[in-house]
Amino acid sequence: MTSTLFGVFSGVLSFVDFVLMIVFLVISLTSVRTKRPDAFLPIALAAGLFLVNIVLRIGMSVAMNMFVSRTGGDIYSGLAASSLLGFLVNLIAWIMLLIGILKLAGDPSGPRPLHLPPGAY
Repeated sequence: MTSTLFGVFSGVLSFVDFVLMIVFLVISLTSVRTKRPDAFLPIALAAGLFLVNIVLRIGMSVAMNMFVSRTGGDIYSGLAASSLLGFLVNLIAWIMLLIGILKLAGDPSGPRPLHLPPGAY
């Protein structure tokens, strides 16, 4: 009973995490892209990588359980590989997000408005 409850709880939390990352991706693809195109790419990449990390975490968990149940292999090496892969994807996503935040905090790049002296036009 307890393991079933933990499994359901984990599934619900993973689903909420997945939905929040989709919302983050949609916001970065719509709002950030139109208002700050210079910060769009790193933030969209971060959102996409966070989403990939969630899918990898769930997929690796399922694949590991299937592998161990069929072969009787060592689950700890699978856990180590899964953790390392998740860490690397998450690290790259955080670096992209921080780069995007720094771009948002700075001056927007792109064409600057032309200020002509009065009477010059």
